[in-house]
Amino acid sequence: SIVESAWVAMRIDTALIKKYLELTSRMNALKAIVRIAKKLLSRIYYVLKNEKPYVYNKIDNFKPIKTSKKCETGVDSLQ
Repeated sequence: SIVESAWVAMRIDTALIKKYLELTSRMNALKAIVRIAKKLLSRIYYVLKNEKPYVYNKIDNFKPIKTSKKCETGVDSLQ
């Protein structure tokens, strides 16, 4: 699913992690990951439409904190 892909993409693209942390400060973590998935879909569409390679944003010296995400069972798990 695209949401699972968003979790993986955040490990590589630090700009997505930064956006996710920004979103989780004002909304539920599950809603935030859906927003990240939508952002990822927009990037995928752009890459396919313009036939350009995906260029991920790597922010130098960015050390993300471990974020907790709630599973569907309501149990917190660290990624």
